[in-house]
Amino acid sequence: MKIIAESGSTKCNWKGADGQLFQTIGLNPYQADEALLAGVMSSLPELVEAAAACDKLIFFGAGCGPDEAASRMKALLIPYFPNAEILILSDMEAAAIALLGQQDGLVGIVGTGSNVGFYHAESQTWSYQIPSLGWALADEGGGVSLGRALVKAFTRGKLSATVTHQLKQLPELELSAILNHLYRQPLPNRYLASFAPIILRLSHDESVVREVMDPVFDEFVRELALPTAQAHQCFDIHLAGSVAFYFKEPISKALGRYGMTLKEVCASPIDRLSY
Repeated sequence: MKIIAESGSTKCNWKGADGQLFQTIGLNPYQADEALLAGVMSSLPELVEAAAACDKLIFFGAGCGPDEAASRMKALLIPYFPNAEILILSDMEAAAIALLGQQDGLVGIVGTGSNVGFYHAESQTWSYQIPSLGWALADEGGGVSLGRALVKAFTRGKLSATVTHQLKQLPELELSAILNHLYRQPLPNRYLASFAPIILRLSHDESVVREVMDPVFDEFVRELALPTAQAHQCFDIHLAGSVAFYFKEPISKALGRYGMTLKEVCASPIDRLSY
């Protein structure tokens, strides 16, 4: 039995050869450890059973690009896939396969985090103009950046009275809760990214567009997409990820402001990956 897994920092999709799908929390080698993986597997007995019967696992994951990170992820998975050949690849590989197939092109992920690279199909290699530094220093345009912008705009009084009133009803946006989640609780990136659905719901409000969406998506284009596009003289981009999918229109407008075109969006590459 073969299994393909495609993981971001928030969720991981697992697909068996029979088409059966499982979903767990995301597994990132810079955040996951033995205890986390044990909790993930114990929460889903069907996945444990499938893993024991698996003879090949292809795991596409956020943070799995560097060799040492891929090795760390593989070491975490081996105890649960004892009979399987395990291949660890980056989530960008999944996006390229899903969106480009056998063609060269500019590919990006905009989910909890973000990344952009130029894919060379024949050699199956990448050119990155900007290193991926994770949520604390980068991930422009992703859910973490959206959440950070919303929290800052809300606490500094930059949103409309209507939006401010709605956000004040949320316990997770009380100042004590914000500070606790960011500085005392694990995985603050997931806390920030959890506001993406709220931002989508409020996306009709001019203050949310002005203070949150436009600055965040402009930064994604300016800092990640455009430098790579200019380096390869390729201004059409293909994007994967939940934020790319649900915020397709404002991202497309941001790209257009810098002379770029959004060609295609895929919410989850797992739907297009095969064995």
